[in-house]
Amino acid sequence: MEEKKQLPQAEVPRLFSTVAAIFLGVIAIALALRAYYGVELTVGAYHVPVMMSWVAAGVIGIVSVFAFREA
Repeated sequence: MEEKKQLPQAEVPRLFSTVAAIFLGVIAIALALRAYYGVELTVGAYHVPVMMSWVAAGVIGIVSVFAFREA
């Protein structure tokens, strides 16, 4: 039987941080593109203002940078 290769315990948190940073970066870029192009967004009966996407893109972008720095 073959043994499964496991990552060293120190590598798992770094891998998680890298994957989370990439995921958050993609979301931040998508929000910034939504705001830049002025795409209308409605959630239920609520119209989401474009300014909210700018703020969310900035905050999520900063969190993504911190996650990359941790990794």
